[in-house]
Amino acid sequence: MIDFGIFEILNVTDKIKSQIMDGKSSIQIREEAVKEGYKPLIVDGIKKVIEGHTTLEELNKKLLFI
Repeated sequence: MIDFGIFEILNVTDKIKSQIMDGKSSIQIREEAVKEGYKPLIVDGIKKVIEGHTTLEELNKKLLFI
């Protein structure tokens, strides 16, 4: 298999920035981020499994170290 990365990117929009500045919980910030299109690391990893780039076992091994 070819080496590749799995990624998680949080776009800090004005709404998310405001929640951070207001001291909102990480759960509240994550909920807003998901509404705005944020996809957790596991989602990208599973996409790579479905595309045949890796296996669930390999993905699980990598995510245990994060």
